Amino acid sequence: MDLGGFSQAIGYIALTASLAAIMSTADSLVIGISQLVTSEIIYPFMPDESPHAIAWSGRLASLATMIVASLIGLAWREGITALSRIQFPLSAQAAPAFLLGLYTPNEHYDCHPWSIAAAA
Repeated sequence: MDLGGFSQAIGYIALTASLAAIMSTADSLVIGISQLVTSEIIYPFMPDESPHAIAWSGRLASLATMIVASLIGLAWREGITALSRIQFPLSAQAAPAFLLGLYTPNEHYDCHPWSIAAAA
């Protein structure tokens, strides 16, 4: 049965939609990491810097994130299923730092030192 290219067109649409979803997720992660590094690590140590300098530090954090992610992507030889096996352990490592930073009272800093130390 000849469908006249319909199945191929649907395949292209599905491929395009999945690539758009992956790129959206990756973009959100890069923006989130840049915001977190800039507002929770760089800004508390340099609160008197100009907004222009803080913006550039955010751009550098985004660039560093992309370089690390690209190197991991180029060096990874295990396949996509191995990434799903390490997803939960990596997420679980972030939970203590998040909870300590969120619920520990601190009157002196915008960034609690334990929220940085717990992730290390």
